[in-house]
Amino acid sequence: ICENYSKIYHNLKNLEKDIDDEDSENHIKTYKEHYYKLLKEILLDNTDSYLEQQEKTQEEDKEYDNFRKTLFMDNLKKDLDKVPPDFAGVVYLIDIIRKKLCYISPTNTKYNSIKENINNILDIDYLKQLIKNNVFDNSTLLNIFNFIIEKIKEFQSQEDDEELNSWVQEIKTKYIDNFSNETLKTNLPILLDKIMKKIENLELKIKNYKNKINNIK
Repeated sequence: ICENYSKIYHNLKNLEKDIDDEDSENHIKTYKEHYYKLLKEILLDNTDSYLEQQEKTQEEDKEYDNFRKTLFMDNLKKDLDKVPPDFAGVVYLIDIIRKKLCYISPTNTKYNSIKENINNILDIDYLKQLIKNNVFDNSTLLNIFNFIIEKIKEFQSQEDDEELNSWVQEIKTKYIDNFSNETLKTNLPILLDKIMKKIENLELKIKNYKNKINNIK
């Protein structure tokens, strides 16, 4: 029980730092203090030392990172359910994807055009302007997702081709080909989540490869 309470407490503590809205911050603070009191009833004077130790463990297993992603996706679903849909969270994730694609692209200066192409197609200021003018539509999203998928295929190792082809087929069949206003609020968060996980996995491989090269040097 204490471990679960501790995880909730630390997730709320970290979330409190990330929130800008004062009302939301106060609500989170109230919930956080509630779980602190529950722990205090069980651990008494050992509460603070226990929380300190659990915080170190939690940092190592990225508990908050997973918690924040889940919370973000839940809020994204609510935003897309609005009339008209609120695409701010979608653009935020596209910007993260843009940065990650730039990171995993070749680093040699002769390949700078690849990064330029990524930044031009995933132009965040332009996308925000489309939203502001109420012309951010399904065709825009489809073009973006098709571009991202092609970049993932381009950067993926050849040894992973079979697995990647299967992944691409699933993405296109289940989400891209059935993309519409009716499926937007249910399919878009799932699609973004799957793309993020694929890119993060690719990013990790690239990071490990770069570290290995640096160690050889």
